[in-house]
Amino acid sequence: MTGMFTLAQWEWFRFRRRISALVLLALVAFIVLAALGVAAALNEGWVDFFGEVGYFPVAAGAVGAVSPFLAIVLAAFIYAMDLQGGSCRTLAARGTSRLVILCSKALACVVLLVALHIFALGAATLFALVSNPGFLEWRDGLESMGASLLNSFLYLSLGIALAHWRQSVAFTVGIGIGLIFFEAVFYPLAEGLGQIQGWPIREFTAWTLRGVTLGLQGESHLFGAAWYIPIVAAYSCGLACLAVLAFNKFDLKAGGD
Repeated sequence: MTGMFTLAQWEWFRFRRRISALVLLALVAFIVLAALGVAAALNEGWVDFFGEVGYFPVAAGAVGAVSPFLAIVLAAFIYAMDLQGGSCRTLAARGTSRLVILCSKALACVVLLVALHIFALGAATLFALVSNPGFLEWRDGLESMGASLLNSFLYLSLGIALAHWRQSVAFTVGIGIGLIFFEAVFYPLAEGLGQIQGWPIREFTAWTLRGVTLGLQGESHLFGAAWYIPIVAAYSCGLACLAVLAFNKFDLKAGGD
């Protein structure tokens, strides 16, 4: 256990020394703050659009939109890059358990995703404290924030599985983000066509990754659909098990392979 935490600290040390990683985190923070800034403009009447909005739902929506992409990129940075570059092979050759390697990297990714959601929550709280609408719809915002965190773990599991499948950064990012865009564009079109033709397409898409991240059947609140939690956990565990199987079965690349 001590070795796993030590490796997780090492992963964070390496991650924060990468300029591209810091730029990514700064971009995510900017998106959250920009969304809250737009909400503040609406609430202060600087932009007359549709009235007051709650900062917590806005923050949850912003972080929920970017966290799947961040989870995939984290898997590419922390898993696929080391698998492709041979660092994991070096650790394994020194006697470090493969399971310890996998879990330490997962811990580093989870901490970063949790930190992102805590940042979004803190920013929403700060905006609410200095704004007239204040803590409008804060309960819904907290529920959506919790659902967003669970969803980010789901896509992190997907990214980890992709990273161990091909041990390639390009494959992990390309397939992972491609799948997110495909679901975001194709599924609404398919569901619209299904409504026109009377086909029960929504009943099938509800069990895909996008359907699960929406809380199944359009339910987006964490506590409004308690059964959504074990389903997300089951998907995440299934993808993580695939990663473990691939990690234990396939040979690890050496640098330059």
